Amino acid sequence: MKKVFLLLLIFSQFIFFNAFADDKSGCIEGKIKYLDGAKEVLLKEKYCYDSYLRSISSFKKCPDNKECTINLPGPYLLKQSEVLSDKESPGFKICQKLNGIPQLIEFWDKQSWIKSSRCIFNDGSFVDIASLTLKVKYVK
Repeated sequence: MKKVFLLLLIFSQFIFFNAFADDKSGCIEGKIKYLDGAKEVLLKEKYCYDSYLRSISSFKKCPDNKECTINLPGPYLLKQSEVLSDKESPGFKICQKLNGIPQLIEFWDKQSWIKSSRCIFNDGSFVDIASLTLKVKYVK
């Protein structure tokens, strides 16, 4: 009985917290910074931000004042041996295998800088590497 009560208490607090949490998801006017050599570059742009996953993308034009979701194509079929390396991040290798350019970044979520990485594609679109790696299916 105590376990059931404890679970109900935890669940109710979770619901309460999420109902009143400051949800910053959607299309936001944000900032991205990265290093180009020794020089820090700061960009101001709109991108889709998911506050629960703490992920960003710009696959589609970000609609003004509307929700946007990060919908990646996939799954990407890759051999595990192609991306595992003791010298490079598997996420960076996945990005390179998909003809992207990996980049360490920080992005502004309206309250603080969040360290992340992104994969930039030829058309200028990008997605955070953590989301990209979730779309990989390893084959033999």
